[in-house]
This record gives sequence, structure tokens and C-alpha cells, in this order.
Amino acid sequence: MWPAGAYDVLGATCVKAMFKYLEVLFRHWIRFVVLILVVPAIAGAAGLYLFQGKTGSAQIWVDNPGYIGNVSTATGWNQYLTPAQNTVDSLGQLVSTQSYYDKLGAALMADGTVSSTTERDQVIGEARTTLKIYPVGSHLITLGVECTRAPICVDVLSTTITVHRDWLIQTEKDQAAVAIQFYTGQLQLANESRQSAIDALNSYEAAHPTPQASGQPVDPQLSLLESNVNSAQTRVSDINDKLLNIQFSQDAASQIDQTALRVIDQPTVSGGRFTSTTKKMALIIGAAAVVPGLLYLGFLGWIDRTARNPKSIEKLIGVRVVSTIGSLNAARHS
Repeated sequence: MWPAGAYDVLGATCVKAMFKYLEVLFRHWIRFVVLILVVPAIAGAAGLYLFQGKTGSAQIWVDNPGYIGNVSTATGWNQYLTPAQNTVDSLGQLVSTQSYYDKLGAALMADGTVSSTTERDQVIGEARTTLKIYPVGSHLITLGVECTRAPICVDVLSTTITVHRDWLIQTEKDQAAVAIQFYTGQLQLANESRQSAIDALNSYEAAHPTPQASGQPVDPQLSLLESNVNSAQTRVSDINDKLLNIQFSQDAASQIDQTALRVIDQPTVSGGRFTSTTKKMALIIGAAAVVPGLLYLGFLGWIDRTARNPKSIEKLIGVRVVSTIGSLNAARHS
């Protein structure tokens, strides 16, 4: 437990120390203007100049991917949104996954863009905050990112496009596989139905071997059986056509970049920009430049032994002050 009045003593001591350093600050104000204001400003400006960032951008064109027959929207897409809006939503979720950043890190290391895992992790951290994806129109999407070096921007944008393309390809393959499984079952049923219709027609013809004479009324039972065979054959042909189309779509899934996803403008980089990373670095440098001035202020305050009141004199010389002399200027004018 602190004794009574200890907090008051502590507070008074802090106030005295604060006034002491303020007095030192104003006594040598020119030095501290230079050390605390001018030097950090110069250091921050130098940081802006030395650490000018790069801005990378790319544009892609997207369409509704057609997977199964007349289905023209991808899983999870909102039919009331444009392809660009749906793609931005998909991309926004994809680049929020750890899998995306793992692929980005692998690409950075494989291309030699970064030289260490530390630099790789730093680049990934910056990409998390600076990568922007937004629609420009109903089909056009712009990707932008800020980075310290041009190759980093290119790798980030290329990896983002590749991740989305791979997702589209895999989605098409998966849906095609499901569709093939479904229509294969339907084809088996259709073949069985067709065979049943053919067997029924053959049985009827075997039971009525006499050919129908010209001019006689058409046998309705025979016409129905023949119609059933034709309908069953048509259904088998339709399902076979769908299977062929789906199989072709699955085999050509790797070419989806030519249909649902096309890169209109390849990743390009422009320099000499005051990016958010540049400004952050300039602020850090400017703040660091203030530290020497503050240390100098602390040093001057520590070595200062100026007596500011009678009690300070008593403490310094160990002798009680009898009285103080007033202002000589005031006495002269009285």
C-alpha cells in the first residue's frame, strides 16, 4: 500500500519534471525545431522519394460459363448479377483463402521474385491489403495491386488470374463429371425403353404376319407400337448428343480462358507512385528521425542543474535560504 499523500507527491514530481523539460525545450527551441521538425520532414520526404512504389494492373473479360446443355451460370452465381459482378464476388472469396496465398508464395519463390521466406511473407502481407478487384462494366474486370518492385506486381496479378482460371476449369470438370454420370444412367434407361418398344413391335408383327393390304384402315395398335419405337429411338439419340457435348466440354475445359475468361490487358506496372506502402515507409522513417531529438532533449534535461526556486537551492548547497532578492529592474524604476 502506498502511504497517504504519495500520489500527490508523485504527481507534483511529474509536473516539475514536465516543466523542467519544457523550459529546456523553449530555451533551445531553435535546435529542437531543427531536430524534431525539420530533420524528420526531410527524412520523410527522402523516404517518399527512395521508396516510391509500383502499381500493377490487369484487365480480364468474363462471360457466363456454360457447363451442362443450356445451363449458362456457374455454381454460386447470382442470375440477376452481371458476369463481372459474379466474377468479382468469386475472386474476392478465392483471394481470401489460405490456398491462394500459398500458391502466391510458391510462385514468388519459383520465379525468383523474392530471395527469402521473410521477403515472401512481407509481400504476401502487403498483397492482402493492396490487392483490389472491381468491375468496370458488365463483363470487364480490373485488377490492381501496389508493390515495391515490378516483378512482384506481375506475380500477384498473374497468380490471381491463374487461381480463378483453375477454379473455373475444375468447376467445369466437376459439373461435367456429374452430368455424364446422370445422362449415362438416363441413356441406359432409354436403351431399355427402346428395346422394350422394339420387342413389343416384333411380338405384335409376329402375331399378325399377314401384311396389311392397300386401302385397308390403318391398324391403330401397329401405329402406336411403331410410334413408341420412333420416340424411344429419338430419346436415345438426344441423350447421346448431350453426352457427346458434355464430354467435349470436359475435354476442352483447359481452353476455358478462350471462352469464359480472357485476359484483355496483360499485367503491366507503372512506377513513381506514392502508394500506401510508400507513405507508410515515409511515416516510419519520419517517426524514427524524431527519436534523436527526443533523446537529446532528455539528455539536456538530465544534465541541467539550474535552480528554479529556493527549495532547489537549499537542496543543491545544503544551506537554508534566508531571503530572496527581487527584480533589480523593478527596484530601479520604483
